[in-house]
Amino acid sequence: MRLNERMNDHETHAPYELARLQGQQALVDAILGVAIRLLVTDGAHALSMRRIASEAGCSTTVLYTLFGSKNGIIDALFQDGFARLGASQRASVQDGDTPIERLIHLCQAYRTTALENPTHYTIMFGSPVPDYRPSARSKDVAFAALQPLIEAVEHLLSQRTEVAEFNGQELAMMLWATVHGMVSVEIAGMHLYPDSAAIMLDGVVRRLLAV
Repeated sequence: MRLNERMNDHETHAPYELARLQGQQALVDAILGVAIRLLVTDGAHALSMRRIASEAGCSTTVLYTLFGSKNGIIDALFQDGFARLGASQRASVQDGDTPIERLIHLCQAYRTTALENPTHYTIMFGSPVPDYRPSARSKDVAFAALQPLIEAVEHLLSQRTEVAEFNGQELAMMLWATVHGMVSVEIAGMHLYPDSAAIMLDGVVRRLLAV
């Protein structure tokens, strides 16, 4: 497993000199770790190339070589967040799952990944850095991460004999938007029943998929 797949939002990663000994991927992971930490502790205004380089213990030349620009660093964090989401989605599917169970596991994995990586989640779906726009490559990574959910919904519909009101992609979009909304409320600390959040998510998924 690569270092960036084990990275949590609040970890402090190896500085540049230690990461350099482990190769380019370790350099990327270390710098992304610094960027996440600055975003969490000091906000988006701290994400200058000079500040990130200073905290990482490297030159700005290293940052420009690896990422091209500050937006390149944010883009890498965006991709990393969706890569984590995609990995958790794929890992949540178990042999022997019924179609409904598979979708519940996918939605619960979505919730877990978001709660464990709230800063990544903000970069993926919010606007913590106002001038950032995801690249075409980042959008491809994002859509790929959601593909297991679409495939699971389409499989569920294929097992039914009645004609569905919505096609697989439409129903998957409805399901994702619903789960995303519930998770966002939970991350914001606004869930009225936080101790029952997982159970309520389960119930919402079952009811929505009954359409």
